[in-house]
Amino acid sequence: GPTRPRVCLYAKAAVIWNGFFRRSMDPEFVNLTPENLADEHLSCIIRVRKPHPGVEAKRQWLADRLREGHVFRKLQVKDPVFIEYAPLETAWVPVLGDNYLYVYCLWAYGAGKGKGYGRALMEYCLADARVQGKSGVCLLGAKKQKAWLTDQAFARKFGFEVVDATDDGYELLALSFDGTVPRFAPHAKAQAIDDLLRFPVPLRARAHRGDPAVLRGERRAADAHPSGFAAKGEGAARRL
Repeated sequence: GPTRPRVCLYAKAAVIWNGFFRRSMDPEFVNLTPENLADEHLSCIIRVRKPHPGVEAKRQWLADRLREGHVFRKLQVKDPVFIEYAPLETAWVPVLGDNYLYVYCLWAYGAGKGKGYGRALMEYCLADARVQGKSGVCLLGAKKQKAWLTDQAFARKFGFEVVDATDDGYELLALSFDGTVPRFAPHAKAQAIDDLLRFPVPLRARAHRGDPAVLRGERRAADAHPSGFAAKGEGAARRL
């Protein structure tokens, strides 16, 4: 009958919300917040007993990013088992698009590997994107898998597809919910940078607010080589 599509829509929404909140309550996982950031262990490939300047710099960086909707969700273990993603509009990457989430990093390493944690983290991110009404989720890959990139073969199991690529083999993968897709910024495609890199990214949120090209997303400090700062969520000015 005419009400069937509406019933199906409600049922789908109920499944998404149920899954989202069920995973939110999972005692094995925790999301970093401004309140717990100082005390929580940061899952990272840097594994040393003493405080490491790189880890602490990341902690300071996260303090600003969490206010922008950045998500760092991790398993409560010392091994790197976590996902990190953010709204594409504020992500520090040379990718342009509207209403997407960008996955910086997804790791399931050490004792946490092979136990379904990676799937659980990806499903959490996708459910979060749907609850927020996002157009989709994207991440960086490569024709030849690189150790510091999320496993694109794993991402394809969830429906991610290549939507853009650079001449030297980097690929942008996306799972679109509405048919729209993101793309690499022009400078990333051209493998060229300019003096805009002296400004932190994303540039549209800071300097040159009145530049129409910046506001259109055609000129950003993040328009650099995609391999420069995709894996750990660090800005171009810090990595190049």
